Amino acid sequence: MMPAGPEGLKAHAAVAGEEGGAVWQAIGLQCGYGRRHLVGPRVDAHWSGPGLHVLTGANGSGKSTLLRTLTGGQPAVSGQATIAGLRIDALSPAVRAGWMAWVGSTPPRTSGLTVGQVLGLMPGDESEHRAMLEQVGMAHWWSQRLGQLSDGQAQRVMLGRALLQRTPWLVLDEPTAFLDARSRTGFLQLLAQCATPPRNLQVMLATHDLHALEGHAALRSLSVVRPDGLWFLDVRASVGVWEAAQDDAHPVRVDDPTASDNTRQGPWDSPKAMNNLDPQL
Repeated sequence: MMPAGPEGLKAHAAVAGEEGGAVWQAIGLQCGYGRRHLVGPRVDAHWSGPGLHVLTGANGSGKSTLLRTLTGGQPAVSGQATIAGLRIDALSPAVRAGWMAWVGSTPPRTSGLTVGQVLGLMPGDESEHRAMLEQVGMAHWWSQRLGQLSDGQAQRVMLGRALLQRTPWLVLDEPTAFLDARSRTGFLQLLAQCATPPRNLQVMLATHDLHALEGHAALRSLSVVRPDGLWFLDVRASVGVWEAAQDDAHPVRVDDPTASDNTRQGPWDSPKAMNNLDPQL
């Protein structure tokens, strides 16, 4: 077991990088809008390896602000975020786009573009774009305008667009926030498929929809943003435990954030056995 804190974090990150993919780190990262308007806790953490890396927390806890700061969408108040050892705030937008693809909570449905035109903005030829559309949705959407699709369908198109960037990381900020229950489950299942073989993407996901993720083999890490810190929870714990940890009045028992993978035995009560996890939603 490696020590907590920046030194242990750096040592472990070097090891984690051997698994493949790009290690994403927050080093003394404080998010906010100037020093008088801090949002969320100071963060020392890292994420690596294929799978779903979930950020959750109560409304207003700062998870979306943390996600935007990690991706370089807004400047940090202090500290830094790095990917593969590179400072994200020093990278140009074009270079950042080579490391991570972004999907927000609401697709640009008022653009007037057809689905084919939306996908056509990305690298690749039409045959590749059509093949991607069949993977994430339905081929007959191609000529429809994005605004004519349902919220769930439009989000699938935006996911396909992000996948066409072919980046090591896929980043999503509450992508199911405006979807109905069936669409939420289907979208999260699609994400899980992206995070498991053969695609094996690293997926960073901010969400409140934890029920569909409970016991899922694709779940690599789960952390909760609270005023007293960013806490890594046991991925095998129940959704009830995860939700209780979002209450800052609730005493938190945490898994070790420097542990190497989600097969570790954490201190949460009655974790599910790994060999009983269903790989499908």
